[in-house]
This record gives sequence, structure tokens and C-alpha cells, in this order.
Amino acid sequence: MSIIVVGGGLVGSLHALMLARLGFEVRLFDTRIDPRIGKEEGKSINLALSTRGRHALGLVECEEEVLATSVPMRGRYIHNKDETYFTLDYSPNGDCIHSVNRKKLNELLLEKAEQKGVKIFFRHKCSSVNFVINSVSFEKLDELDGSNNPCITTVKYDYLFGCDGANSIVRKEMIWSLDLFSQEFIQHNYKELEISMKDDDFAIDPNYLHIWPRNEFMLIALGNHDKSFTLTLFVPRNIFADLDTNQKVVNFFKDNFPDAMELIGVRKLTDDFFANPTGRLLTVKCNPYHHRSALLLGDAAHAMVPFFGQGMNSGFEDCEKFISILQKNDNDFKLAMTEYSLVRHPDSLAVCQLSLYNYVEMRAKVNSILFRIRRKMTFMLAKIFPSTFKPLYPSVAFTSTPYSEVIKITHRQDMIINRLLISLAIVLPTVCTAAVIFYLVSRRSGIPNKNPDSYPEYIITLIDRPVRYAWSWVPGDIQKGLGNTASGVFGYFTPK
Repeated sequence: MSIIVVGGGLVGSLHALMLARLGFEVRLFDTRIDPRIGKEEGKSINLALSTRGRHALGLVECEEEVLATSVPMRGRYIHNKDETYFTLDYSPNGDCIHSVNRKKLNELLLEKAEQKGVKIFFRHKCSSVNFVINSVSFEKLDELDGSNNPCITTVKYDYLFGCDGANSIVRKEMIWSLDLFSQEFIQHNYKELEISMKDDDFAIDPNYLHIWPRNEFMLIALGNHDKSFTLTLFVPRNIFADLDTNQKVVNFFKDNFPDAMELIGVRKLTDDFFANPTGRLLTVKCNPYHHRSALLLGDAAHAMVPFFGQGMNSGFEDCEKFISILQKNDNDFKLAMTEYSLVRHPDSLAVCQLSLYNYVEMRAKVNSILFRIRRKMTFMLAKIFPSTFKPLYPSVAFTSTPYSEVIKITHRQDMIINRLLISLAIVLPTVCTAAVIFYLVSRRSGIPNKNPDSYPEYIITLIDRPVRYAWSWVPGDIQKGLGNTASGVFGYFTPK
């Protein structure tokens, strides 16, 4: 049996390795030069590794090796415009994601794949696929014909996996067989910058994702193992277009990110800004992911914006899910491809949706007091009900709960939070009003001189009906949990 994987990036190299570990003959083709001997251009060198990706790496015995050179991050470090800051932990339980180096991870997976017998062909650009006769053609970029064009080689396969990224040629070739296809660029572009290490150490705390949120745009920074930081600036296209001179760039950073500019250095900022390419961000959706004996995985199937840090993690989970389905179906590839398309599509749509939402949260919502109150309330409920109440970010980053299920759970929990906030909005003014009334009435009637033991009963009489009404808005399971957790305080409110 001949299996071909197109695309030797993170998902392609992991998938080839997983298949080879099952004993299949695998050939992997990639357009680039071997990243182990050359510099990879145009992509972030930092990625956030979370539970889904770690689990997939664990299946090929690479997890510990990857974590050994990673930088753990336990939350967000928010830099305000006035150079003050605050932190937001990712999880109420102290869980961490890990900043990993894309190039080193890719090199490791390629090395492991070769050790398991995968044959790797670099500088082979996929040009066409014939799904009827199961053949795929490649341009050999290092070999020219008599007309000075790349030589073409055509290879037969039994099964083909398109892991060739957001601009997938395999997907382009099967596009007429798809029931759904959409490609949408968002209105923001990005550019990468760098903070060098200071005095042989990190210039800022490496154990956080640093964010400079400015509502319509933002700057983020992730720590590297060499104690530098990779920064990514996300800005609307029209603003990028206007930043066309050194002075404009300096003024923009001075107005919006003064502390970051100081960390980077003015000269390095302007040099890197104009030397580094400007990238575009897109979302790709398609369905089904298979056609005849070919299947799309990773960004080729569901490219997403990078704001939830799930591009690599969901791609790795794709590989794990397919292998699991394949083994369940006794290595029947066609049956596994059909089932995979069916079960994976809802989760792929969900993670694309979550990624777009998280951009708004990162660049704007973290500035909101109401957002932070809701977040604290969510984390409090997660502490009280650890098995049933799951905050959004930890559910995505620190569990393997299907993405589509995470959205359903989050919608339900949002309704609970809304009801709790409404209840608080009723209770707090009621209690304050009761206290004022008690004070005024007691002064006029002389209650304090008569019977101090009657104070609590008198206050309860004042607030009884509105508090019970507010409490009725709280879902029953939350009432029970709060009553069990703090019966001495909340016992009165438990409906009789």
C-alpha cells in the first residue's frame, strides 16, 4: 500500500509519523527546502502548545522532548496604555500552555518520521492531482528541463493526505467535489518583531502571554527558549498602509505601545518593521474533507486565525482523530475518511468561530471591567462546581472536549452568569436600601434602645421578598451548590 502525504509542515510530518508507526509505507512531499538545513521564512517561530497538541505528541513519544525546550505560560499579562498592567490566569487551577519553537518542532517530527521509514522529498511542489487514477504530480524545483522549467514527476498512490496548509493545492484540485467551500480574509494584517534578551535574561516575565490591547488593534509577545520574545502586531490594513516611514512607525508605537518600544529599541523597531513581511489572516471552511481516496487535514481543511492558539493543536488533533477512526475500522482507509469528514466537520467550524471571537476578546474585551467581573464569577463557579462548570478558555486549551460541545456548554453557562448578574443587580441595591431604611426608622422610632436582638429580624423583613425573587433567578443546581458551599451565609436564601 502506497500512502502519500503532501506538505511536510507540522501536521504533515506528524501524520506521516503516525502512519509509519502503524507500519504503512509513507512518502512525504514538501515545497520547501529541508528546514533542518535552511531558514524557514514567513511564519511565526512561536506557537502555543496546549492539551490537544500535547496528547497527540504523546502518542508518538515526542511530548516530553518538546516540553523540555518550551516556555510555560500561565496567563495573560495585559499592558495598559498608561504603562500600568494586570494579569489574567488562563485557568482557576493554574494550568499552563507552552510556547514552542515552530522550526525546532518541525525538525523533530521530520527526524522521527525518517527514523520510522518515511521517505521525504523536499523541493517538490504539488501541481495537480488526478483523483480518478490516483496520481499526483510535482514540480521538482531543483531540476530544470530543456526549457528552463522545473521537471515534472508523477507519482501513483493508494491514499493521499493533503496537509499542505491554507493555500492547499490538494484542496484546490478537489474543490469541484466539495459541498461547501469558503475563504475569507479578515481586515487585519500582522507583522512580527522581536525583543532581544536583556542582561542575559528575559526582558519581561516569560511565563505570560503579553498583550497590549488597544480595542481596534493589539500587540502580543511570546517568550522563546533563547530568552528573546517574538512580538506580533495585528493592525487593520489601512493603518498598516499609512505606516510607511520610520517616523510614522515610531510615532505609532510611542502613542500606543511606549513600553514595548522601549523594550525593542527604536532602531531595531524600524529596521525590523520594514525588513519583515506583512502577513494576511484568513479563515478557510470546506466540507467534506475527503474525495475518493484523498483526505484534507489541518489548515488545508480548516485554516483559522491564530487568536486562540489552536491552529497547530487542532491540526494535531485531526491526525489523532483520523488514526483512532482508522484503527476502529480495521485500517479501512476509505471508510475512515468518510467517517472522519462526518464527525470532524462540526468541531472544525467551531474552532474557527472560537478563534475569531477570541481576537475581539484579546484586543478589546480585556479592557472591560464587566468582562473581568464575569470572568471572576466564572472562575468562582468553576471552583465550586469543578466537574460541571467549565470556563471557555480552559475547556479549549486544557481538555479534549470537542470544540462544538465547548460552544454549547459556554452558551449555557453564559445564561447562568447573566441570571446571577441580574440577581446581584437586584440584591445589592435592595440590601443597601434596607440598611438605609433601617437606619432612618431606627433613629425615628428608637428601635436601638428597645431590643437589639430584633435588628436581624427587622432587616430580613425588609429585604425578604426582593431577595427571594432574585434568588429564584438562580438555577437550581447553582442554588444547591452555593447553599452547600456556604450554608452559614446563604442558608437563609435557600427556598423553603
